[in-house]
Amino acid sequence: LTADMIKDTVASYDAEKKVTHKTMVLPGLAARISGETEDATGWSVLVGPRDSGRIPGWMTDNWPPK
Repeated sequence: LTADMIKDTVASYDAEKKVTHKTMVLPGLAARISGETEDATGWSVLVGPRDSGRIPGWMTDNWPPK
């Protein structure tokens, strides 16, 4: 997974036209590319939990972004 792959995927799905915000959540294991992804996409990046079982609690505490 790279920032350029994320940028290309966001563009190919026309994601910007499908949401009312420009914030994405990357899995915790991808935290190291969060800054690079923000630079490549122009979107804000939040780093989610490392364990998918913690997504519900993380979403309650962190979404929508402040």
